Amino acid sequence: MPLRIIPTPKNATPPEVVTYLGEFGIDLSDLAPEQVAMFVAARNAARYVESLELPVASKPEPSHGASLAERELEMILQRTAHDSAYHETSLPADDMGVGAIGSSHDLPRLFPTQWLLEDVQPTLFYHKLADGELLMPVWQRPSSGCHNSYDDTPARDLIDNAATPTARRQHAYVLLDVSRSMNDRDRRGTVARGLALAFLRHGQRGRCHLNCRPFNAEVQALSSGRGEGALEQLARRIIALPNAGQTRIQAALETAVQDVRRTGPCRRADIMLISDGISRLTRCPLSREALHTFILGELPESSREPRQAMVLPHEHVNLSQAAARTGDPASGGTEADSIAVLEGWSKSFHHVGAPEFTRLLTPSRADVQAATRLLRERMERLDPDSTLDIADALHRLHRNAAFLLEQWKRIHGREHSLPEEETTLKQYLASAAGHDGSVDGNPASLQGSTRALAAPCGKGSELLRRSARHQARRSSNEQAALFSSHSSGATAAGPSGSISLLAQMLWPLRKLSGLLRRLLRLRLRDRSNADEPPQNR
Repeated sequence: MPLRIIPTPKNATPPEVVTYLGEFGIDLSDLAPEQVAMFVAARNAARYVESLELPVASKPEPSHGASLAERELEMILQRTAHDSAYHETSLPADDMGVGAIGSSHDLPRLFPTQWLLEDVQPTLFYHKLADGELLMPVWQRPSSGCHNSYDDTPARDLIDNAATPTARRQHAYVLLDVSRSMNDRDRRGTVARGLALAFLRHGQRGRCHLNCRPFNAEVQALSSGRGEGALEQLARRIIALPNAGQTRIQAALETAVQDVRRTGPCRRADIMLISDGISRLTRCPLSREALHTFILGELPESSREPRQAMVLPHEHVNLSQAAARTGDPASGGTEADSIAVLEGWSKSFHHVGAPEFTRLLTPSRADVQAATRLLRERMERLDPDSTLDIADALHRLHRNAAFLLEQWKRIHGREHSLPEEETTLKQYLASAAGHDGSVDGNPASLQGSTRALAAPCGKGSELLRRSARHQARRSSNEQAALFSSHSSGATAAGPSGSISLLAQMLWPLRKLSGLLRRLLRLRLRDRSNADEPPQNR
């Protein structure tokens, strides 16, 4: 019976977001607000991932056998070099060369063709004999000699060495759809990344080998590894992925299976596919791999009909059985067909609808309290000698704490308040502004407001004001670049999938003004043509 990770009890309190980020090796000040929402979704999606019941990978078992290994000694050995050479001999040998005679004693060794010259042209023969031009075989024998080399080497000894522990690898593999249809019009892109983070964290706790391949029209590069360092690397890549292009689930599944099989025999491979199901499928590439499919968003009407015993036993999953049970063609020509075929291929199938997104993305009161407590602690440690990078990190931390408070109030209502947390955010703004004024406690105004507040409170007030001005200039430049790209026809897509409010408001006005200018030019041209004589029109 394989070991399984003990799921979190239903009445257990989940970790607040600051502690949860620490499991990935990430600080709250390292993230943008929308990236914080991805980790909130990951923490809240634990029940989905724990229901998969991934087995814990076995530890490497030491072998009781032994092997020989070399060990260097302190003794230095002088190497011996061997030289090979050929020496002439009067006796026949395997190697032969051709040479001229040196004296009359070599006449018995002449080639037979040389003696024919004496019968045909005696004068030429004796002339060559006098000049030493007659040819004879030169027999050669190899001989070798040895001498001390200029190189030396340490002496080595053979010792018994324990055999290397062996264990079959277990894979936790994520296929994350980052196509254009997975954008954040309903924040499904944020939820998708949260599910991927939760699955990788669950696999890391189970000592699995972690793998992640984003895909759209092309299957992107593989990131893999094992341990806490690999988990942090994969998490940072996932939260920075943009959404663009089309979807090709078939190519992604085939590539994932090839990656798993390329590493050799494995104990188990669990592949988590996160998509909206809009793709053409041809054949099932899976054999022993376990596919866990998560479909986000609304399903087509035909896919909502109950299908009895749709999830087949994994050992018998194939395309023909899936098509037979669903009545759909294997090609998966429509969205409903693709989802039905995926459900037949999967060991477990999950649908996360848009109403569930709100629950997954809602932070808890403990999240807001932990974020503001961290902000308060770092404000107390701030001094005038701190660098601008530290102040910028503090500014990002304040922005994320205000974001969590705003999201919490959006669900629980504006009438609910967290006085201590709002006071901490006011104190930060007071230190960053350094003027007289007040804040009404609206989290939206807490995020970007630089209105006048009370005199600076804190030892690093001047540094905070410099950081606030630096962040304001950076935000202004980003908004200007974003509006410029949108007005030129470019699409601003990313993990958040949204554009600035200013660009949304001004873009229709810009198009309307251009249309009015064209209409005015046409009206003036018609009027000038009407004033001309008919023969000149």
